[in-house]
Amino acid sequence: GLDDPQLVAGAIWVTSEVSGATNPGHVRWLLSELDRTTLHLINQLRLPSSTTGATGLVGGPGDLLWEFTAGGLNECNVRQVDIAGNSPSIKTVIHLSGVPCAGATLDREGKYLYVATSQGSSDWIYKLNAHTGADIGRVAFAAPGLGFSMVATSSHLWVAGGPPGANGDLLFFSKT
Repeated sequence: GLDDPQLVAGAIWVTSEVSGATNPGHVRWLLSELDRTTLHLINQLRLPSSTTGATGLVGGPGDLLWEFTAGGLNECNVRQVDIAGNSPSIKTVIHLSGVPCAGATLDREGKYLYVATSQGSSDWIYKLNAHTGADIGRVAFAAPGLGFSMVATSSHLWVAGGPPGANGDLLFFSKT
């Protein structure tokens, strides 16, 4: 199936799992650009393999598109995808080691990329420059469960989640 649709630069971008990975235990992903009115395929980019099925896309103003993948239990890979021109390519790669990716979001202005990593008591939210990927800062937090989503407004970051079928938590952070 197609995952994480993002409307960026007038097109819809999605990820999909590629069947028949050559390495046992690894998952291959495709990043696809679709026409927003017809859903016809325009372009595809084969992404580096990962050891888990966890991947996601975050899109924002202008041509900002970031892909994040859990590289096993001890790594979070965040990749900026260059979608300018005729062929998408990986522009910037950031390795956040120690814990897997758990979620990401861009702020409305497209200035900051927030990436959450989570594994037991090692839960972090990273604040990165949305254009260069430079690490601006990070904060430890108590993750609200296994899966969660994030939304950044002009001055705050909201994180929601919890175990499926149970009450969840809503966390509120100041972006300063």
